[in-house]
Order: sequence, then structure tokens, then C-alpha cells
Amino acid sequence: MIRFSLFLAATLSAVLWTNYAYAATTCVPTPLAPCPSDTIQITDANGNVINDTNGKPASAVINEGDPAESFTSTSNGVVFNLAVPPPSPSASTAVWLLEAAPDANGLAPGSDVVQTNPLSLPSGPGTQIVFLSDADNQPPPIIACNASPLVRCVVETGAPQNVASLLFGVAAPPIQVIVQSDPAEVPEPGTFLLLGTGLAGLAVVRGRHYLV
Repeated sequence: MIRFSLFLAATLSAVLWTNYAYAATTCVPTPLAPCPSDTIQITDANGNVINDTNGKPASAVINEGDPAESFTSTSNGVVFNLAVPPPSPSASTAVWLLEAAPDANGLAPGSDVVQTNPLSLPSGPGTQIVFLSDADNQPPPIIACNASPLVRCVVETGAPQNVASLLFGVAAPPIQVIVQSDPAEVPEPGTFLLLGTGLAGLAVVRGRHYLV
């Protein structure tokens, strides 16, 4: 009975602690509680947050799985209209965030996309920046990164990435467009440590069983 209790305690300890570590990094969205995931922040060339033409800060947090920000929706996503100094894009340019590195043909599953469009403002040329986030319940679109010079791709890293040079096609764009996509949902190192501790406990209990 004691051996069985020790075995059960070790097993439950490994399972519960492992699930706890997962819970710290994984969010399952529901219609009433989407998961904050991706962010976009637009700054000037010096890193200062700027406002769009509506006077609102050009930044946003995207809820993962929110239909209003998904590719399958008719929504335009998060839109910023900016009066920025030239160069302004003369054509629509898109940068896709990929869930994996592209293959030899340039194909890869896409996640989020940030797009610039030319914009005419009373003060002169401007830039419209649209950010779309993927929905968790939809398969990712397959992106052909080499199909057009106006479609660029970067691989998701979970860290902030400045994609302005890709969007504007110049080495020193007038603004910074910093996007941070959700990192891959993998067990934390603590998960493996706790799981290993639980398994070690199982091995000790099993060894004692053979010694008796």
C-alpha cells in the first residue's frame, strides 16, 4: 500500500507540475476570452512612438484567435494611417511572418502579415499600415515568398522584429515597424526538470519494489 501511494504521488506530481508549466505559456482562446498574442508598434526613426492621423498611438496588441483580426474575416485588421516623411511606398508591400522557414521553392506556412499601402493625405503622400493576425482555429495560409518582390517573409522568433526596411524597400526607412509574434508554445525548461524529478521518483519506488 505504501509503495502504491508513493508511486501515485510521484506520478501526480509529475503530471500536475508539468501541466502547471504549460499553463504559464499556453492560452486557449474562447469567444469571450481571446488570448493576447501579437503586437505591432510603429515609431519614428529614433524609436519614439508616433500617432496616426486620428491622433492615436500607432501600436496595438492583437488577440490570438480573435475573428476580427483573422485572415478568414472580412475585417481590415488593425489599420494605421500615417503622415510620414518620404520615401512613401508607391505600391502595396507585404511582409509575412512565417511559422517555419521557407522550403527550396519559397513556400512556408504564414502566420501574421503586415502590409503598407500608399495613402493620399491633405498634407501630401502618406502610408497606410495594416496588421492582420492569424486565428488559432484556422489553418495557416501557404505563402510563396519568392512569387513577387512586393511579398517579403520573415520567420517568427517570438522576439520583436523591425520589418520596416522590408516594407519600404530601403535600408533607412522613415519609420520603424516593430512586430512581435507569439513564440512557439513549447514546454518551459522547468517543465522538463519537474517531469524528470517525477520520473526519478518512480524509478526509486520501482527499485525498492525489486529489493523487497
